[in-house]
Amino acid sequence: MDKKKLLTIKLLERIKAENTDSYNYVIPNFISKKLIDYHSIRNDLLQVIRATQILIERKDNEDPIVKACIWHSIIITYGKCFTDTSVSKRTKLEINSVITDSEIELKKIHDKLIHLRHNFIAHRGDNEYEISIAFLKIPKNNNNDFENSNYKIKSLTRFNPSVVELQSYIILFDCIKNSVERKMQKQGEKTHNGFITLIKAIPLFPKYTLIK
Repeated sequence: MDKKKLLTIKLLERIKAENTDSYNYVIPNFISKKLIDYHSIRNDLLQVIRATQILIERKDNEDPIVKACIWHSIIITYGKCFTDTSVSKRTKLEINSVITDSEIELKKIHDKLIHLRHNFIAHRGDNEYEISIAFLKIPKNNNNDFENSNYKIKSLTRFNPSVVELQSYIILFDCIKNSVERKMQKQGEKTHNGFITLIKAIPLFPKYTLIK
């Protein structure tokens, strides 16, 4: 049995254990897919909000590698909400659908994070968080003798932004989360009504989706 099937069984068992006072039916994916996708995106946004809060709380007393890992996780997880899903056909967010035209500053913050996702995390592009310099060393006591010269490379990485920047990210994340929750509300009603309509049209259908 593959890992996804095992996870599905575990989730079904949990649903049954937590809802003993009701009959529980799995809503088919062709009806619930978009709602589930929004739910997943909301969870990602909750995660980046909490991760950003942790960076602020532990700004001065956390191991640099741990801070770097948290910062990278924030960029990756946030970017995932807007990543093209042409293969899996999963729902993704479009920034213009979750931020209004008047929220220009939030749009700039979003663009910065996506730029970091593309050029700092996913690909080795130009960004403001890491820089390397190659330089030639010539001993001072050798009268610029190139025969005794050698090269060096020095790198500097800024693991995470300032507290002020982090606070602005939380404002962005929270704004988008609220927008996603409104989308979930509308899609939830649509999903609920769609499944009820299906049950009424095919009375035996619930028999096949009951969590036993």
